[in-house]
Amino acid sequence: MPRSLTRILKSVFFRLGVYDLIRRAFPSPYPAILRFHSVSGPDRIAYASAGISLPPEAFERMIRYLSRRYRIAGMDQVEEYLQSGKALPPDTLVLTFDDGYRDNLPAARTLARHGWHATFYLTVGCLSGAAPLWLAEVRRHLLLTARDPVRLEWGGETRRHSLGTPRERELAIAAVTRWIKSLTVAERERFLGVLAREAPIEPDRPAADEVMLSWDDVRAMAYDGMSFGGHTDTHCNLVHATEDEARQELARCWQVLERELGRAPRHFAYPNGGADGYYDERAKTLVRAAGFVTAVTSRSGRVQPESDPMALPRTGVTPSLADLVHELEWGKLGPARGPALGSARSARDV
Repeated sequence: MPRSLTRILKSVFFRLGVYDLIRRAFPSPYPAILRFHSVSGPDRIAYASAGISLPPEAFERMIRYLSRRYRIAGMDQVEEYLQSGKALPPDTLVLTFDDGYRDNLPAARTLARHGWHATFYLTVGCLSGAAPLWLAEVRRHLLLTARDPVRLEWGGETRRHSLGTPRERELAIAAVTRWIKSLTVAERERFLGVLAREAPIEPDRPAADEVMLSWDDVRAMAYDGMSFGGHTDTHCNLVHATEDEARQELARCWQVLERELGRAPRHFAYPNGGADGYYDERAKTLVRAAGFVTAVTSRSGRVQPESDPMALPRTGVTPSLADLVHELEWGKLGPARGPALGSARSARDV
């Protein structure tokens, strides 16, 4: 079915209340974990792509809608559900945010205002300005450099990226980001040096804004009922990192969270979901050994009693409320109860 027609049908079903009817007729016994990243306006382009961003007004509308129709739970309750088999209330949602962007602070205030809460998975080495998030650094260099094209050499390979239009810059950012995700942590740092040299930012360009939360922000969010988990130290790809790098990333993440928040963290999110591989059996073993008891992925689906606690599925969120509600409601009908309308395009993970 053409995407444009699918989009129209979802919008029509949403407006006519079809999804509300499905929710009432077929309440789901399995919780759905939602996956957010940035909640920001047009200024977010300097650090987060459109694929992982929701405008604040869209987020407000989404939470207002969901809070009137669904129940909210946290990752601690999901852990208990997996251990005990005791069912959660029907149509339960768990909200999660990846990375730790500073725009998550007003998003948390929106949640608190509606009586909801979420788990925020933090890239701890990048908070409070300790180190730049490498994803944001890639965006900054390729958005602000005056060079066109940019040629990047690595491992005997040369890639040429045209930057003549905004679309070409976004395509270059996506390609370079995918490339970096396949590297070890040490290789990533050397590659970023190559990028800084080949895509320099002119001295007259504005300095980078503070992109990530501070620990004071995090503590303020905790006061409002938010909880926190780990997302590694520097947003490394655990599959491509060496074992020593992966252990260090996870150990430091766990230790910093415990030190800053005064309690041992329990929950983890694998970074780099847009990569060809971002978690595997080795990664799951290392995450468990680091002290985490659950880990969430970017694989779509609902949490069931037999779900692997170290590889829990999540539902990606885009700005379209109709897309999200379609994913939550139409998908649970299954092929026996309704024709496929197509899945909402999940936000690209970072």
